[in-house]
Amino acid sequence: MLLGICLLFPAMSTATPVPQSPQASSPLNPDEILKRLASYEYGQNEGVLWDLRNYVRSMKDIPESRLACEAKLLAFLDSQATSAAKMTVCRQLRIIGSEKSVPVLEKLVLQKDTSDIARYALEKIPGEAADKALLKAMASTKGDVQLGVISSLGQRKTQAAVPALRTADQRNQRSGHGILNRRQGSSEPGRQLRCLLLLPQEILRRAR
Repeated sequence: MLLGICLLFPAMSTATPVPQSPQASSPLNPDEILKRLASYEYGQNEGVLWDLRNYVRSMKDIPESRLACEAKLLAFLDSQATSAAKMTVCRQLRIIGSEKSVPVLEKLVLQKDTSDIARYALEKIPGEAADKALLKAMASTKGDVQLGVISSLGQRKTQAAVPALRTADQRNQRSGHGILNRRQGSSEPGRQLRCLLLLPQEILRRAR
């Protein structure tokens, strides 16, 4: 159990190797890049990661191009691409993702196999829609998936997570796993939010 939790926190800290060479391996055609990316596994074909990175960065400051790029990345998440490839796309959605990405990521965050990559992207998408998606996920998930969602809410410093977390924690206490009250010593929202941010570390300490 401890190993599983350690792999979750902090989000994606060990699951997303960074390519070592910045050299592009092909012209920056998004459809071709994504086609090559679809079969990517960690440690292979690293040039395609840089191709995608460079393409996204070339589009991010041009509103219309940015939206078109985002749409292609979201369609890719609904494909049969490898998990590593989808993680790479979510890494780029952290950069250009908007509220248009939220409905797709909201579905993925509920599934154990894709929750980590989806919340990795949601953590950096601005706006209330991403907050609401994560709050909804916290209320409807459990176990490691729920703990990961809580961590992402902490990363976003979502104030609305405090009362929602209290409700979730009350449910967990029935099975002997409630820990929020042990970290709180005040009803002041700032203190509660700091407890939310500390929650994953507390979980790890108790799991040892």
